[in-house]
Parts: sequence; C-alpha cells; structure tokens
Amino acid sequence: MLSFEKIREIIEDYSEILIVTHKKPDGDAIASSVAWYYRLSEFSVNKKISLYINSREIPFEYKFLTDKVKIVQDDYMPSSDYIILALDTASKDRLVLPQIDIEKVDIINIDHHISNENFGRWNHVIGNSSSASEVTAKLFLEHKKFSRNEAEALYLGILTDTGQFSYSLTSSETLKMASILVEAGADPVFISENAYFTKSLAYWKLLAQAITEATKIDNVLIFCITSEMLIKHDMKISDLEQLSSYTIRNRETELGIVLVGMNNDETTKCSFRSKGRFDVNEFARRWDGGGHKSASGAYIKRPLFEVKNEIISAVKEICCDKMHNNRQ
Repeated sequence: MLSFEKIREIIEDYSEILIVTHKKPDGDAIASSVAWYYRLSEFSVNKKISLYINSREIPFEYKFLTDKVKIVQDDYMPSSDYIILALDTASKDRLVLPQIDIEKVDIINIDHHISNENFGRWNHVIGNSSSASEVTAKLFLEHKKFSRNEAEALYLGILTDTGQFSYSLTSSETLKMASILVEAGADPVFISENAYFTKSLAYWKLLAQAITEATKIDNVLIFCITSEMLIKHDMKISDLEQLSSYTIRNRETELGIVLVGMNNDETTKCSFRSKGRFDVNEFARRWDGGGHKSASGAYIKRPLFEVKNEIISAVKEICCDKMHNNRQ
C-alpha cells in the first residue's frame, strides 16, 4: 500500500501528472479524479496537472463538479516526461486515455475493486473500501485537511458508490468520513439534489418502458435497453447512470441486471446489482468483467439479444439455485 507521502515522492520524478479513470465514468470515478486534480494542483505548483475524462460520457448530474475544472481534450498530448494517476479502474484495458501509448507510461493505480489487477507500477487498492473516493479521502487526510471543493467531490463519490449509504460496503468508517467531509464544507442537500433530482422526464419514460418490458425469472429482474429505445427517448448511454439500482428496489428481486445495446446493439454493456446474497463479481467474471460482490459489470463484444439469451441461461442454471440456498 502507498501513503500520501510516498505518492508525493513518486511524482517528484515527473514533470506532468495525467489523471484518468475508466470508460463510462460513474460518480465515484469522476469525483475521485476531480478531487485529485484539486489536491495535486495545490501542492505540485511546479508540475503540470492534467485531467482527462471523455466529456461526451460525463452524466449530466455530475457536471456541477466537472464544469469547475479544466479537462483536456481527446487530442491532448502530454509532455515527454509524465506519469498516469489511474482512479477507480480495475484493469488497464478499462482506462480511457487521450492518444497515448499506455504500455510506455508509469502508472499509479488507486482503486477499491476486489477484482483490481494491480496493473500499475505502484498500486494502492483497498478492496473492502466503499469507493475510490473513500480511499482518496483517507490518503488526503494523511497530508492535510480538505478544501471545500475536495470535500464536495469526495462526498459525491462516496454517496453515489454506496447507493446513498445503503450498500454492503458502507461501514462505520465510511459514515465517519462522510461526516468529516460535511464539516469541511460538503453540502449534503446540494450534492444530493444534483446527483438524484436532476433526471429528465425522458429518463423516467425510458425507465418506465424498461420496467414494462423487463424479464423476470424467479428473483432475478433484467432490463434490456436497446439502441432504438435510446433514440426514441433522445437519451445517451451516459444518461443511464444509476439505472441499474432500480432493478433491486423491490421486495421480489435479489439480483438485478441491466443490458444496454451499444453500436447499434452489436456490443453489450452489462450492469449487475445484488442485495448481497449473490456475488455478482463472481458472476461478471464469466464475461471477463468484475467489480464488487454487490455491484459489478462487463462489456461483451457481441449483440445485445445474443448476450441477453446467454445471461438468461446462466441465471437459470446458476443464480436462482445459489440464492435459494443462501436464503435457507
């Protein structure tokens, strides 16, 4: 594991730090990246700090964070002597980068996924932590107190990755850290309003269609979002943040699955959610995905309905038996 002081020592050998995160970034990925941008910009005054997030993939509800920082564009070329700070990303192939050769770059990998492949030259992975934002917050406190901007970002990351402090990795330490962040200036009401009360009417119409057309197999609920549905409701994939949580917000479902068609349904984005009785990280590994016991995902380069049929078969073969056994 790394300390904050060790990270400072490492980056001293580089003229630029490029902060990156994973494809289709969620609240935790964006929040932890923005927080590191603030912290490094403050104390690394003699270094260039660059933040790259694909601006087309930032969900609307998190733009109140990203609109306050400078994000480099897709064609950005870093200096010849730089290091990557990778956040909330379990494997190197999940990173989203400008046009660079990642195999030739040193990486500091900071994450909380139990499926993390320790792909960095230096790795700080706390697999039992609620979020990359909580991991980041603990590192920051080794250095100094939070600025208001850091506190706002990190509170958002923890809030969204714990499902509003309801998921299984929400610990007493998580709640204590949230309290410290509020004391440092994070406004829970303002952050919650942005994160959860800014959805468009089109989002709710798409969700209504997904629920109406959902597939239910015993205690498993599957939403299938086609490219046609996205076009019909004038939605982008980045607008679907938090959709998967609705699959398990009922007393009849133990495992929720959302399948989203990409590239005219030729590629499938899978999100798996569990109330904790079924290990969806293990389930996602069948398709080279991963994450946590209660929340995981995968990208499958095959057509949406082919993937749906395969997942339904897997659910019938494995999931229902396991969950019935866990309840006994």
